[in-house]
Amino acid sequence: MTNLAMELTRAANAVAALGGSSAEFAGLSDAEVLAARVPIAALLRLTNTAAALLAGTIAERSRPQLGQSGLAARHGFGNPTLMVQHATGLSHIEAGRLVAVGVLMSETETAERDAAAAREATPAETTGATQTTKNTRAAKATSTTGPFGYFAGSPAPVSKETIDRHLCDAGCLGILFSQDGQPLNVGRDERLFNRDQRRALAARDGGCRWPGCDRPPSWSEAHHVENWADLGLSNIDQAILLCAHHHLLLHNKHWKILLLGGLYWLHPPVEIDSEQTLIALPRKNPLLQVPLLQEPLLQEPMLL
Repeated sequence: MTNLAMELTRAANAVAALGGSSAEFAGLSDAEVLAARVPIAALLRLTNTAAALLAGTIAERSRPQLGQSGLAARHGFGNPTLMVQHATGLSHIEAGRLVAVGVLMSETETAERDAAAAREATPAETTGATQTTKNTRAAKATSTTGPFGYFAGSPAPVSKETIDRHLCDAGCLGILFSQDGQPLNVGRDERLFNRDQRRALAARDGGCRWPGCDRPPSWSEAHHVENWADLGLSNIDQAILLCAHHHLLLHNKHWKILLLGGLYWLHPPVEIDSEQTLIALPRKNPLLQVPLLQEPLLQEPMLL
């Protein structure tokens, strides 16, 4: 039994011994009430630790590389944060923080094991460096509390130190945005968006931009401003990320997306809204979110 398991058992037994009703707690002496704070606080702390470890395990078994075969996907969740949120009843932000803590705990434990193994290795075993590639996406910004960033699929901000540690291990991919937030153009040389463009779209949009959708970039598809057959361009400013479900819904139910002054708006079909009121489609990347206009600009729109 691990130290965590033993401590959990010990704390749970101590709390259980206090009683299970208001009457039993009312019968405790002042000294017993004061002493009871210790095992209860320990049980809460240890339970939170176990919850974070479980969240980290869910995240590992739901990593984007696994696609639909990942644990969260097999149970109908778009990402591990949603699965943890459903299981715990936490808010989306709290669940995201729990996942982030669990992932960091797992990575720290792995790093400690690797460091211990390296110390025990012979010189011949340590002459070659091992290259590790990770798909961690982190973005930096400056706020009133200092630099911070986000991991894809999690709304919880992480510290600069955490970002620096991941950059040290995985490196970084720089994506340059124009002042209106548009990166990378290719024109009509390619029908499909290339890998660098998809990375840029993932950084810009942060996932499916359909209202209320939490699908991350790994679950999303690039939708053209205009159909390729209609001389549409495979440029980033004429593309938007939508998950497969909402991409099909857009085409099959005759929804449209309008591009007005650099902002994207959802145009419902008349069967859904007789007035066809435009619906804002904000970016899901917290670092690139901008205030939305209250009213769409009075100009000729571009149809997606």
